[in-house]
Amino acid sequence: MTPISTRRTSEQRGFTLIELLLTLVIMGVLAGLATLAVGGQTQRQVNAEARRLHQLLGYASDEANLAGEEYGLLLDAEGYGFARFDPAEEQWLPALTREFADHVLPAGIRLDIRVEDTPVLAAERRNDALRSPEIMILSTGEISSFRLDFVSGESSGPTASISSDGSGTLVQE
Repeated sequence: MTPISTRRTSEQRGFTLIELLLTLVIMGVLAGLATLAVGGQTQRQVNAEARRLHQLLGYASDEANLAGEEYGLLLDAEGYGFARFDPAEEQWLPALTREFADHVLPAGIRLDIRVEDTPVLAAERRNDALRSPEIMILSTGEISSFRLDFVSGESSGPTASISSDGSGTLVQE
């Protein structure tokens, strides 16, 4: 009888169990990271939209203070735009500067608004000259008391919000 050798020869090829398990762990981690990256896209988009509008409202407040003009935010189901009050014509007119151009929200994101703690339904059209803005930005530095909630189609509650207590302070959450 010949003894069985336990030594590995150069002819034996293949992967050890440790190598196979390590490969499976690495593939699992990569798959998990890819899922997180794709799944968080909507939340990043909502946060970017909230940050954009927060900055625009702050800019509109600064412009109202410096120019001595009244601005307003008009909302509808698809997005928002800014208006400027024309005292000569005694009506709200679209703000024609590039910064205040109408903005359409990405698909799947909607705005819920409360002014003075009362829910407001977004109007059909924000370019209606006879319509008053939902949010007033006054030259005195005051901003209407409001809460704007950004809601994505994937969640039932707000995922980002902007609010003002009426004193001119804007808070993004």
